[in-house]
Amino acid sequence: MYLLKYAVPIAIIVFVISNMYLANSQPDVSADNRLYLSIGAAILSGSISLVLFRKEPDEQPDPHKKGDN
Repeated sequence: MYLLKYAVPIAIIVFVISNMYLANSQPDVSADNRLYLSIGAAILSGSISLVLFRKEPDEQPDPHKKGDN
């Protein structure tokens, strides 16, 4: 669930912004193509955020390794 904490909101924001940008700046793009492009951008950005915002595992000290005391 930690991964979806960032991936889903980023994907939604990218979908909304890309759809608004295509509607305002590129009026010759049809509505269905605009939808497909926005969905593709949302999926791509969500998958990139899954990779970049991975939670690093906590480093546990090795119980078999002797310390340098």
